Order: sequence, then C-alpha cells, then structure tokens
Amino acid sequence: MEKILEIKNLSKVYDKGMPAVENVSFSAASGEIIAVFGESGCGKSSLLKMISGYLEPDAGRVFINGKKLAYPSEILMPGDPDIEIVRQDYDLFPNHKIEEVLDYKLRKYPDDFIKERTDELLTVCGLMEYRTRVIKKLSGGQQQRVAIAQALANEPDVLLMDEPFNSLDGNRKRGLRKLIRSIVD
Repeated sequence: MEKILEIKNLSKVYDKGMPAVENVSFSAASGEIIAVFGESGCGKSSLLKMISGYLEPDAGRVFINGKKLAYPSEILMPGDPDIEIVRQDYDLFPNHKIEEVLDYKLRKYPDDFIKERTDELLTVCGLMEYRTRVIKKLSGGQQQRVAIAQALANEPDVLLMDEPFNSLDGNRKRGLRKLIRSIVD
C-alpha cells in the first residue's frame, strides 16, 4: 500500500523543558485507521497539531502524499489542504447556522454541488433537522457532529480527530464510527 502520511521523529518541548512529544515516527497508508491513546496532557493534541501543520515541531518532519508538510514559519496560512482536523473545541462559527458553516467550507465549488454535498453531510451526520439552527444553540454532541461534517466536506486525504466521540451518546458514536470506516474503506 502507498503511504499517504509519514511522520518522522517529531518532537515538541514547551516552556518547562519536559517534552510533550518525543521522537514520534509512523506512517499510514490509504484506508488505514491509526489511534493514539494516552492520559490527558501527554501530548496527543500537540502531535495532531504538528501533523496537521498548525504547530511547528522542534524536530522532525511530516510528509503528506510524499511532499514535505509546510509549517507556520514557512507559509502564510498554516495547515494543508489534504489534511483536516476535528479539534476538541470544534472550531466552529458559533453565530452561524449549520448549513452556512458547511456551505462556507465548500465555497469553492458550484452552487448545485454545495447544496448536494451539504445535504449529504447533514444526512450522514444526523443533522438534517437542525440545518438552520445556530451553532451556539446546539448540544455538545451536535456541535461535534457539525465539526466532523465540516472536516469531511472536502474529502481530505488525511482526517485527524482529537477526541472525536467524547460528547456523543452510544448510538451516535456507533453510527459515526461506521460512517468514518465506510469513508476510509
């Protein structure tokens, strides 16, 4: 299988001199799911931010589809178009409706595709009945599903998820795991 993502010797040390991430290396091929487990504060979020290009490592590199990922000191806008991340804080526009958030994410496409893809994402994530609801009026689990839908909108090559199911009930958790597996396969 062809490697989509390669992580080579990533390390990050914050103010107190203790490494948050130390010499992490792995690779992922198309269709693979990799999970990172650990206690709170052990560096999982820092690792994901470095892999997504939003946090500069102190050492190491990330390669996406064979090309070196650019870091914030190397480019104007951090992040990579082939990588999406679902953050713990969801990173949503709180005063906008769900459909507006998804439409904005898809803004570079023709209007008919935007409507079709938005409807598809709303259906798959169980949000169709809430499409016109403002983000800040949603439950934590609903906001989490919006964040997942937003991350899936442009069909990224790599999807990173930072505690993606922690606000979901059992049925939604199983449904979204199944959805993500179907997208990966």
